[in-house]
Amino acid sequence: MPTILYTALLMLGLLSQSTSPLSGLEEVQLRDQYGSTDSLAAHHGHVVVVMVVDAKRLRNLRPWARELREHFDDLETILIAEVPADPPTTYERVVEKLGERIPDDVSILIDMESLWAQTLDLDASRPNLLLMDRAGNLTATYQGRHESGLAATVVKHVEVLLAAP
Repeated sequence: MPTILYTALLMLGLLSQSTSPLSGLEEVQLRDQYGSTDSLAAHHGHVVVVMVVDAKRLRNLRPWARELREHFDDLETILIAEVPADPPTTYERVVEKLGERIPDDVSILIDMESLWAQTLDLDASRPNLLLMDRAGNLTATYQGRHESGLAATVVKHVEVLLAAP
C-alpha cells in the first residue's frame, strides 16, 4: 500500500509541474542602445528585477529605478523597452530616440519583437516589474505606476528574495 500511495503522490507532483512562464525568455539576447547584449540567463545566481514597459513610456520606470536603488545596493535590474510593431520602426530609430531621452549611464534593452510582453501577456503601457529569484524563477509580477503602497510591497518582496540562500 505505501508503494501505491508513493507512486500516486509522485504522479500528482509531476502533473502539477507546469512549464515556466519564462519558457524561452531566459536565453533571449536583446541589444541595448549601445549595441551590447544581455539576457536573463547572464544573471543566473542573482536576484533580478526585470522592468518592461513600452519604449514611449520609459520615463515611468524612473521612479521605480530610484526606489530600488535607494533600498538595495547589489540588486541587479534589467530594463526592457518593448517596441510595438505599429507604427513600424527600426532599431536605429529607437536608439536615436533613447539617446535623446535616456542618461548615458543607463542601459535599456530593446525588444523589437515584443517577446517579453507577448510571452508573459504584459500590458506594456504600464510599468511591469518581474521579480526573479537566484535560480531564475519568476516569483512575482507587479504592474503599475510607482506609488508608495505598491513600492513598499515590492521592496519587502525583494528583501525576502535577497535574504534567501
